[in-house]
Amino acid sequence: YTTGYALRRWKKGLDVQLIKKPNDYRATNPRTILLLEPDHNMNNKVIGSDAMRMGERLGVHARDNYGGRKGLRAAEVSMNQTLTYNSIWARRGRAVVMSNDAKGCYDRIAHTVVNLALQRLGVSKPALQSMLATIQEMEHHIRTAFGDSKDSYGNDPTQPPPQGILQGSGSGPAGWSSIAAVV
Repeated sequence: YTTGYALRRWKKGLDVQLIKKPNDYRATNPRTILLLEPDHNMNNKVIGSDAMRMGERLGVHARDNYGGRKGLRAAEVSMNQTLTYNSIWARRGRAVVMSNDAKGCYDRIAHTVVNLALQRLGVSKPALQSMLATIQEMEHHIRTAFGDSKDSYGNDPTQPPPQGILQGSGSGPAGWSSIAAVV
């Protein structure tokens, strides 16, 4: 975290699929998360915590971002949405509503953007270097019912480095909300 170094063992990840609903085994429904080395993920959590704390102090988080913030709950987002719809209905008003399902957002965060956004929130360059180098050089194995795969994907120097901050990373919500704060 303080040196920017990424340990070799951090660069091996294990992809695991979790079933969202009981007995629903369709290929399109499970959520894939990445199991990370605990000490690396602890560093990610510190990065996320530092970014969220600084964002609160600076007041730069998106107004409707309730996830991972002190004193705010995701349930309040649903209640606010219902109250808004009821108000529009009662006034016989017109409205356009855009509901954004951020499906896959963890995989679509560009490292250059998240690096700048998190530095803006006070996260150190070495900490970000450690986190992003680990992601870009990670070798992914897949866990199946038959065991962990011997073959892997990722860490291919002939391809552009992968982006995103990994589904399962402790820095996830901070990385996403820091980008929203920049936009």
